[in-house]
Amino acid sequence: GAGVMGILHVLLAKLRGARVIVSEVDAGRRQRALEFGADWVVNPLEEKVSAFVKSLTSGRGAETVFFTAGGKAAILDGMASLVKNGKLIIYGATKSSDIFELDPKVFHYDEIYITGVTKHTKDTFRRAAELISSGKLPLDRLISRRFPFAEISDAFGVAGSLDTYRVAVLM
Repeated sequence: GAGVMGILHVLLAKLRGARVIVSEVDAGRRQRALEFGADWVVNPLEEKVSAFVKSLTSGRGAETVFFTAGGKAAILDGMASLVKNGKLIIYGATKSSDIFELDPKVFHYDEIYITGVTKHTKDTFRRAAELISSGKLPLDRLISRRFPFAEISDAFGVAGSLDTYRVAVLM
């Protein structure tokens, strides 16, 4: 998805020279993903994601898929989009309704890896701080609106909107 976590993953992948495909149902967020450097976007409600990915990779698939949002459907789309020996990294939270059955043959024949990330170490925190300080990431563009503290209730109202990335309250 192309929420804040998805956009941060786009920015980090582009810094490493990756070609990036973003799957996102919302047209505004697909456009934002392109503005932040995604090479391609796909609407999973209109196109089969794995077919789209394979059409862009000469039939191979994606080497790495990051799940940042979208529930069970997005995870399954990500798995189906992987190249042999590809890796699916589950970064985003899921709901209890996102449980699904998994055929072990997927691991045996496709030799894929599925892992998750939830904690950060002192080293990853330090590296993140260095990256933020370097100015290489346009993080200020992730702030959709800024409000003075006196308008904090308006800030909360705007923050809940789907087209809002982050709202800053200035003290």
